[in-house]
Amino acid sequence: MTLPLHGVRVLDLTDGLGESCGRYLADLGAEVVRIEQPGGSYSRSAEPVVDGVSIPFALRNANKLAITADLTTEAGRERLRELAGTADILIESQPPGRLTGLGVGPAEIRSGAPGLVWVSISGFGQDGPYRHWQATEPVLYAMSGVLSRSGAPGAEPLLPPAGLIEETVGVHAAWAALLAYHRRLDTGAGDTVDLSAFEAIVHGFDPGFGTQGSAAAGRSEDFPRGRPDAANFYPVFPCRDGQVRICMLAKRQWRGMFEWLGSPAEFADPKYDTIPARFAAADTLHPLIEKLFAERTQAELVAEGARRGVPVGGVHTLTEVLETEHFAASGALMDTEIGAGLRARVPSGYVSFDGRRAGFRTPAPELGEYDDAAPPRGGSVYPAPTRTGGATDERESSGTGAGVPESMTAGSESTRSGGVRAGSRTPAPAGTGHAPVRTGEAGLGVGSADSGVDRRDPVPTSAADSAPLAGLRVLDLGVIVFGAELSRQFADYGADVIKIENANFPDGLRQSRRGSALAASVAWGHRNKRSLGLDLRSADGIAVFRRLAADADVVLANFKPGTLASMGLSYDVLAELNPRLVVSESSAFGSTGPWRARLGYGPLVRASCGVSALWRYPDDAELLCDGQTVYPDHIAAQVTAVAVLATLIGRRRTGRGTHIEVAQADTALVHLGAQLVTEALRPGTVTAPGNGDPYAAPSGVYACAGDDEWCVVTVHDDHQWAALCGVLDRPDLRSDTRFASAAHRIANRPELDRIVAAWLHDRDPQEAAAELQAAGVPAGAMLRLPQLLIDPQLTARGSYTQIEHDHLPMSMPAAARAAVFTGITDPPARQAPLAGEHTREICAELLEMGEAEIDALVDSGVLQPLVTTPADAVG
Repeated sequence: MTLPLHGVRVLDLTDGLGESCGRYLADLGAEVVRIEQPGGSYSRSAEPVVDGVSIPFALRNANKLAITADLTTEAGRERLRELAGTADILIESQPPGRLTGLGVGPAEIRSGAPGLVWVSISGFGQDGPYRHWQATEPVLYAMSGVLSRSGAPGAEPLLPPAGLIEETVGVHAAWAALLAYHRRLDTGAGDTVDLSAFEAIVHGFDPGFGTQGSAAAGRSEDFPRGRPDAANFYPVFPCRDGQVRICMLAKRQWRGMFEWLGSPAEFADPKYDTIPARFAAADTLHPLIEKLFAERTQAELVAEGARRGVPVGGVHTLTEVLETEHFAASGALMDTEIGAGLRARVPSGYVSFDGRRAGFRTPAPELGEYDDAAPPRGGSVYPAPTRTGGATDERESSGTGAGVPESMTAGSESTRSGGVRAGSRTPAPAGTGHAPVRTGEAGLGVGSADSGVDRRDPVPTSAADSAPLAGLRVLDLGVIVFGAELSRQFADYGADVIKIENANFPDGLRQSRRGSALAASVAWGHRNKRSLGLDLRSADGIAVFRRLAADADVVLANFKPGTLASMGLSYDVLAELNPRLVVSESSAFGSTGPWRARLGYGPLVRASCGVSALWRYPDDAELLCDGQTVYPDHIAAQVTAVAVLATLIGRRRTGRGTHIEVAQADTALVHLGAQLVTEALRPGTVTAPGNGDPYAAPSGVYACAGDDEWCVVTVHDDHQWAALCGVLDRPDLRSDTRFASAAHRIANRPELDRIVAAWLHDRDPQEAAAELQAAGVPAGAMLRLPQLLIDPQLTARGSYTQIEHDHLPMSMPAAARAAVFTGITDPPARQAPLAGEHTREICAELLEMGEAEIDALVDSGVLQPLVTTPADAVG
């Protein structure tokens, strides 16, 4: 098989922010051509730099090609126009308006290439009062509400590790690009996409107003001053060779822990079956667990926890992660050349297709490496690199001997096997709001690399105003945060998503309600879907599912590895029923390697991957501060959505489906790539930086006027330093030899931090940030979640919509869209289904069951229609 985006050409004009978008598209098989000014991108020197190689640049630009074009000259602009005529997608992160000012903005370029999908990635969006503000990772952490929930009570808020922001933005940009491209294949029309990094983090990193969000439906009493006391949410305990974390959510997990402790009488009361009771008793309970764990090793505790059904995971340092057998055996980490003879252990990539890794293949290109290659209009790819590097043999490419064969490269050829399924499907029932399903399906579509269609003259093939995913049917077996967020991406943009759930084993989200008849997370995470109550633990239930799968497009699941196979629903079995079916399975640590059977929740995943060890204050290795977040659940779901959509695009060419696998741990590893690679190359040099950027000064989180008010400021270069001196009205600092260069400023960090802190101490954080940004200094006030709802930028861009539900006492704010498109309307906000709400109509209309057959299956418990009594209506 070929990678799913084989034949798709992407022009990449990003510099720093957004570079990981092109990397992910390249991993998925797209031919990504990086276009740089003759002097090279600023990001080629981004820290950390080891032996002359920028580690972030090397990781975020692997698998790409590179040419130069001076867009300040007519020759360079014509070069861009010529390339755009051969491309499918263009991604750029230039300051808003810069390319338009040069005469090569989206309107000018797309006038000659109307089928082109143009994606602008900017800090705050192309319009709004902050459109020209600078968005560093600390600024985005502060302004998105993430910072306000991070850190210890009574202490300054704590910035999370670097890298998580940029990779999150890149994945969201990839999703937006492929949504528009998928629509292009149906309509022939390109699009102009405005992706705001600010909005991507607000809604997609750990959303306060989203699935399992900290906002708790926006209740004001949930937002006290100071950080929440989150240390006991997912407690960490010392053990003989380090630390472990436990994550007890279910009653059965607590019962396993209770017995492990020797069934202490003081905790025999059934009230301790609940999380709040155990949390309230932490001062008494946790010392018992600490004593139990103290003389055992991580491995012993994890194994015993698994035997007893208690989720336990090790808290690993970066060095331990790099040496972990599981990540090598699974192929999550690989040894390769990343540039100029420099070899390192690196995260290989996010996703596997049919058991084969799709990730790092070739090192980041040298500046102008492909300048002499002509871009043929027929869409054929540039020639393969002549220099050596990257994964040089099968064992090296996977880290395990599994290998990435030649057929998995972006430029490999494939034999087409059909590609069009004839016939029409039954449309979704009237009144549900789901768009009618198209008859048949477009074949290869317009403008893909081997279509033979001139990209400058797209031929519309369906209504331009259709939702981009209308006509797709998704069977959703997903659970909790990851499952809800993954399928919601498809439901929001027109797919008929059928959530399949068993009332006897309800989804954890349906059990998390707080005083309402319905959990807020259900309303957020399952909007625009339908619900089918079905017992998949019965043979008849499996038979019903198989009938649905025979005419579906996608099956989504995030069970423990092997669960689908144990149910008789493995990919091989389902592919026999429906060769076009795309099956996506996700788990904490993947289906291969020693940890494949481990219980996995987000807190255990991030502890196992090194995130937790870096998310702490520098002077306190025991106080981990990641307890409040849901990372990486939301972003891992978005990673998977991109892989699924790319596969659906590739299916138009091959006519066949694919088995996709994403491990949440691999998402965290990719995000921490720069730290992992630096630690691999320079052992012992990467530690928790706290709020000080090790490569910039002044930098930090500074107290402002008021109770628990803070502002983030980071100065990276001499221009920003000069601007800061102007705002401070301290021209003397510019001539002070102690601060003459970035290196000097870093060496004298304490004095600079004192000066900035003194200036901010009596100022309003939002006013101070605005003044600094107006001068060109990256800064951002720490916003709490309620402030996001009235933030001028988010308000101006209509970033929030309101969702309502008959079983909730109030409407709730929610993300309005993935990005701003010119050709794709914002998603509807149909209320989430109650459990089993659409059981009868789905069986009647999709499976053509008669009333007698449905009633018989209901009587046997196989089908579970909506129960209308108040006690049972929530499922």
